[in-house]
Amino acid sequence: MDVLAELRELAPPQGRPPAPDPWASPRALPPDFMQLAIQWGPGRFGGFLWLLVPGAENQDLALEVQANRQLRALREVEAGGEPVPYEIDRLLPWAVSDNGDVAYWRADGEPAQWSVVVNEGRGPEWHEFPGGAVEFLLAWLTGNERVSVFPDDVPDPRDPFTAWTPG
Repeated sequence: MDVLAELRELAPPQGRPPAPDPWASPRALPPDFMQLAIQWGPGRFGGFLWLLVPGAENQDLALEVQANRQLRALREVEAGGEPVPYEIDRLLPWAVSDNGDVAYWRADGEPAQWSVVVNEGRGPEWHEFPGGAVEFLLAWLTGNERVSVFPDDVPDPRDPFTAWTPG
């Protein structure tokens, strides 16, 4: 079974999300992530981690808007003297948590090879994951990946995925 199919079984998409706008992204995105964005749309995994989607109606979940916000914030942190262990121009956020943690791709090489790093909200700790966004979600939701910057009580197994709805 492929990773998207496993994720679909564990955290089924809800309804028919609006199509993402690939042109809204500041860069080409990994193909598995685009399938994730198309099939699930913006929403929250594990009751905690919000998926960012290119062109999302909710600006807090629009990948391009969050890319600008989060990368600007990292640059300010770095300018303030806190070291950022990655080249900021090679990071691209794809998810944000309820606590302000940010999941980024390390955009090294072709998009299909990008790996994931997560920065804790309001802190200097980073967590590295060797796979892409879909693999990360599956590993985290199944408990195969303990994310050091996330609280111990997430993901919530009773809330594998909740689609964002306006209003």
